Amino acid sequence: MRVRDHRKAGSNFEMKRFQILLLILIVVASFIPSGCNQANVRQAIEKHISETGGSPKIVADYQPWFGDRNHIDVGYNSQDPAVIRKQIAQAKNMGIYAFVVDWYGDRHPFLDRSYALMQRIAAQETFHVALMYDETQEDNGQATDDALEAFDKAYGHYI
Repeated sequence: MRVRDHRKAGSNFEMKRFQILLLILIVVASFIPSGCNQANVRQAIEKHISETGGSPKIVADYQPWFGDRNHIDVGYNSQDPAVIRKQIAQAKNMGIYAFVVDWYGDRHPFLDRSYALMQRIAAQETFHVALMYDETQEDNGQATDDALEAFDKAYGHYI
């Protein structure tokens, strides 16, 4: 009768497993460098960028609720023109083209006022903003009507 040393068998299994994982990693890694280095991919990207008038535009999501009494106090107010001007200047220095601002229509008057101020200051600073409508979380059967009403307001006031 032959007695096997389980530690040795376990060690061999772990070594075999390691070798297989290493082999898989090497195979996968060998494909990575060729992705965007292929001439046709690079040419397509460069062609698209030149057709769009330069480099792609970078936009950032902007949350306008800071300073609202219903939100966490972070030490500044989204309705402070000096803060907005500073944030726009910082964004421009980082190459950001525009802010996409969360907006809830009349459901959140503080955010509506924040967006109106942001849009006004952005125009003065030659910066772009876009309104991003956030629908209601409540299913009160009026979500579509609420959205249409909000879009009417957005169109009438901001577009």
